[in-house]
Amino acid sequence: MLKYRPDIDGLRSIAVLPVVLFHAGLGFPGGFVGVDIFFVISGFLITSIILKDLKKGTFSLARFWERRIRRIVPAMSVVTFSSLLAGWFFLMPDDLIDLGKVTLAQVAGVANFYLWLTSGYFSVAAELKPFLHYWSLAVEEQYYVVFPLILVFVAKYGQMRFFRTIIVIFAVGIVVGVVGTWVKPNAAFYLLPTRAWELMVGSILAALPYSFINRYEVPRWIREAASLLGMGVLFLCFFQYDHDTPFPGVGALPPVLATGLIIWGGEKGNTWLSQILSLQALLFIGLISYSLYLWHWPVMAFSRHILSGEPSLAIKWGMVLASFVLAVLSWKYIEGPFRKAGTWLTRKQVFSGFAFVSVSMVLVGCLFVANDGFKSRIGDEHLRYRAVGIETEFGVERVSIEMLEEGSVPELSSRENDVSGQVDLLLWGDSHGGAVSYRLAKMCQEAGVNAKSAYREGLTPLLGYETTNPDPDKKAMSIPWNEAVFDYIKEARPRNVLLVGYWAQGHIEYPDQKEEFATQLLATVSALNELGTKVWIMRTVPIYEGDLPKRMVRASMNGSEIEDLGQSLEEYREKSSAQDEVFDQLVELGVTILDPEPHVTEEGRGVLLVDDKPVYFDNHHFTRSGTELLEPVFEPLLEACAIQ
Repeated sequence: MLKYRPDIDGLRSIAVLPVVLFHAGLGFPGGFVGVDIFFVISGFLITSIILKDLKKGTFSLARFWERRIRRIVPAMSVVTFSSLLAGWFFLMPDDLIDLGKVTLAQVAGVANFYLWLTSGYFSVAAELKPFLHYWSLAVEEQYYVVFPLILVFVAKYGQMRFFRTIIVIFAVGIVVGVVGTWVKPNAAFYLLPTRAWELMVGSILAALPYSFINRYEVPRWIREAASLLGMGVLFLCFFQYDHDTPFPGVGALPPVLATGLIIWGGEKGNTWLSQILSLQALLFIGLISYSLYLWHWPVMAFSRHILSGEPSLAIKWGMVLASFVLAVLSWKYIEGPFRKAGTWLTRKQVFSGFAFVSVSMVLVGCLFVANDGFKSRIGDEHLRYRAVGIETEFGVERVSIEMLEEGSVPELSSRENDVSGQVDLLLWGDSHGGAVSYRLAKMCQEAGVNAKSAYREGLTPLLGYETTNPDPDKKAMSIPWNEAVFDYIKEARPRNVLLVGYWAQGHIEYPDQKEEFATQLLATVSALNELGTKVWIMRTVPIYEGDLPKRMVRASMNGSEIEDLGQSLEEYREKSSAQDEVFDQLVELGVTILDPEPHVTEEGRGVLLVDDKPVYFDNHHFTRSGTELLEPVFEPLLEACAIQ
């Protein structure tokens, strides 16, 4: 057995608390680095166990994996089956299908791959995935399979090679991690090759006794300083990092190396920090940290599903408390009994039980997927409020930089027998522009207006403005894409340009981005004016919290009035106030602001149904039916185009 280090259990509490509070929305904007702390701890402990047994000649892969199953699977299985059961009662069919797919991926040990391909960790949609946190478990599981095999192979060539081998893996891994974060940031966040170096930092610490470095005694004051420096860096990361921090890559270096310093500094157990980390309160949280990590995310995800929006402060603390209660019960009655070696289960029974649980999860996951999320649980009369199919499709295809450079911009409409090539109107927008393109195309065709469309989801239509969309690819594309649109405008010289964007919220995140937004909007309008182009801007439609169609389904199931969910006129105006302050300055430059408010609100509330069809297919995009409300908004624009 390894010498027990209470300071490491205390360090686990320092890792898990910021993660939980960050996910609950209770501060700690960089709390996600707690996962990286866990990776370093795991690398240290696992490597220490393996090297100790290899040195004694008692290492067995079967015994190692049995320990891992005892440690990980029982609590995870309870959380998984509990979440699958909760999903049956609380999730919409498409969410239940996704839950089933993640379950299948987790059983196969590749949940991180599935989540990488289907969601970004910091996206709003990710907050609603009950098993999002399984990505880190999958990374560790893959590490448990590959790393022991490497060390067993290296053991044939002598102990000194342990340290050298781990150093090589670390060096290669950090290069892959840094480059991967720059080239493919979403993949780098989720996958083992770009995270391996973090585990290797712990492994290096575990391998130090088998290296030449072990010959030198380090003074206590150096360990004291290293430990305190490490903890200081961690807290700096907790409060200074946020979702815009490039991660893992270079951004992960400070917290990972800081964790290494803390573990190394506390090796002798006599530093000030190791004594603080060994306090009973921190020890207890460290002991339940695995169960707390497992339970907290499903509790929060299901809470957001049920509430269909951002929880209040009281509910957020309630989620944290519920997570702690479940974690304590899980640690006492599930983790503890199964972790004790040589107790009531033999190795054969452990592996058999693991196989049974895995098959059961696969069956449930397959049932959820094969039966299309069991729509019958909810009923078509309620599900009709979730717009599907053609209702969620935009009028024309989105535009790439290559299409703009070639001049092959999609037509919204064209006049018969017109060979002049004169463009009367160009729609320039993000996904909000795409959402209105269907209705605008029909109106332009009826009015005999030559119109084209250049929209791209997540890319605010402003020159020189880097979108605040969390998708790194969109960030990188936003400025060059808008420059390409403007280059096209200089060639095509449309008489009118209509800017439609997610102005009020989301990508522009008022009021923090207001000054930059105002500057870039003014620059964009000025540049268009210099070309002799008339500029039109449409104000943002009402924006809702959470998944509005789901809220409508739940209201229908509960017998509540759908219209009562409509946003109040006061709230709409308050959320629009920042954009209006900017738009008001543009009127003097000849810009015409198109105001949807009178047409998308009724009796002091936002309109949610048109002919009993939903106006929104999420919380801020209009359906095709919903865009019918915008016809009066576009009439002045089309009249001006016709006159010209």
